[in-house]
Parts: sequence; structure tokens; C-alpha cells
Amino acid sequence: MSSTMETSKDFSQTIAGLLAGNPTSEEFTLRVFELQEQTTAASDPELAKLMRLGAIPHIITTEVVGVLLNAPEEQEANAALLNRLIAFSFVLLRKDEQSYVYHDNVRDVLLKSYWQAEENRATFEELQQRLAAFHKAQAKLQNEQKDYSAALTSLGEAIALAPEDGELYLEMGKAHYQLKDYATAIADLTRAIEIRPNDGDC
Repeated sequence: MSSTMETSKDFSQTIAGLLAGNPTSEEFTLRVFELQEQTTAASDPELAKLMRLGAIPHIITTEVVGVLLNAPEEQEANAALLNRLIAFSFVLLRKDEQSYVYHDNVRDVLLKSYWQAEENRATFEELQQRLAAFHKAQAKLQNEQKDYSAALTSLGEAIALAPEDGELYLEMGKAHYQLKDYATAIADLTRAIEIRPNDGDC
């Protein structure tokens, strides 16, 4: 019997044993993820590391993988990692058909059980800051390139990660103004002023 078949048999037996214990939906989701992670770590530790990190962003791309691993220059390696990550059934293709996201159930469980734990909070907050900075830089570039719809998507991600950054609302206001959505632009700029009342750029 091959090692792959043995691993598959062990996995199936573990799942059967888990189900016999009448776990909650969250417990079952977490345990299955942990089993996949443990199996992956034996042959691909870098992918196993990315598996937990991937729960943090709402959008996963090659560039985001680089941000998560703090290796933005390793584009080829990051693309290869992403291709291996999307083989898992909990990684879903987004509507834009260019990026990915974890299934809500898996993402919510990982955020609650792992990333919200006290011992992981500092790392979680650092990663959020890096991701927010990445999306903010992307949005500024997209605004400069007049790709305003893309800029709004990037800004939405940045705001989800850093809601008290007034500059994000300023950039969003610029994009909405260029798209002639004046009412929303005014609301964005008003929010920017509320957050940064003493900033002359607003």
C-alpha cells in the first residue's frame, strides 16, 4: 500500500471518529482544516503556513500571498504557492474570476479560534496593517491610472482592515467623483474630514 493510500485511509478513519463524537459545525470545520494542515505540513511546510495566513484577507492573489509571507519580490514562488492553495475545496474563486477567498465557514472559524487568540493577536494586527498598506498603495496607483472601479475595490479592502484611516476615504471620494457618483463622493470626503479634522489634505 502506498503512503498516499495510507494517509487517505488514516484521514477517513479520523473523520469517522470525529463524526462519532457529535461535534458542532465549528468544531468539525476546525478539525478537518487541522487535519489537512498537518498532512500538508509533512510534504509542503510553506503551503501549510500559508493555509492559516490565507484566512485573514478577503481577497487572495499572488501579490497578497507575497504580503502575507513578507516576500513580495518572490512573485514566481508566490504564484506557485497560490496555485497549490486553491486546490483545497475551501478556497473559492471570487466573482471577478481573478482572485480567491476562503469559504466563510472556514475563514470565520480560523479567525475566531486562531487569529483572535491572545498569543496570535500581535501577528494578526501586523498582517492586517501590511495588507491595508498594500491595498492603499494599489488604490492610489489605480486612481492615478484612472482605473477607478479597481481603485474602489482596493479601497474597500483597505477600509475593512483599517477603518480609521481617513486617507482611504479621501481616495475613495476621488474615485467616486471621477465616476460621477457625486453624492457618494461627498459622503466619502465628509467621512475623511470626520476622521482627520485637522488635516489640510482633506
